[in-house]
Amino acid sequence: MKILIKVFLIFLFCSFCKSQNIDAKKQCNLIEISLDDFYSELSSLDSEKQFKNEVDKITDGIILYRKMEGMEKAQISKFIIENDSVHANKSSKESSINIFINEKEGMFIKRNIQQIKSVENYYASCSIKSFHNEIFAFIIKKNNIVQTSFFSGKGTPFGIENKSNSYNWKFSLDLVEFAYQKIMSADR
Repeated sequence: MKILIKVFLIFLFCSFCKSQNIDAKKQCNLIEISLDDFYSELSSLDSEKQFKNEVDKITDGIILYRKMEGMEKAQISKFIIENDSVHANKSSKESSINIFINEKEGMFIKRNIQQIKSVENYYASCSIKSFHNEIFAFIIKKNNIVQTSFFSGKGTPFGIENKSNSYNWKFSLDLVEFAYQKIMSADR
């Protein structure tokens, strides 16, 4: 009987932890902002304007910015469409790594960027209290125009619900999730 009670208590504890995790994702809201506000938020962290300089260099592609709290250097990753192919790399101040993109992955990136029809800029307003924050931002450009931008001081956009049911957000999020997974697999 004591064993059953212990198992039940462990089950309750685990269920509570899992429900807290699910609620954390719902504690963020997407707020539409201007592109100037996006750059203003980022410039307070990126004093050398490294991210903006990289954005200005590309015509079509995805640029991600990640910086973990306590880390001195940020990581910038680029997925650039040039001459019908996609090139990718991940860099910080001390190193740069090329990321292999096969033809199928390149087609996925190009197709999803073409699906984005209007300009949308977002800021994630979160009430999550965590021990470590991750600054995360991305920009998707098409025909030298910023189509989608996102900034969060609390981490990635995955799991944040866009209540406006934006058509663009789905394609943008698919692209960024793909790019993020490629970056994480390059770290291994």
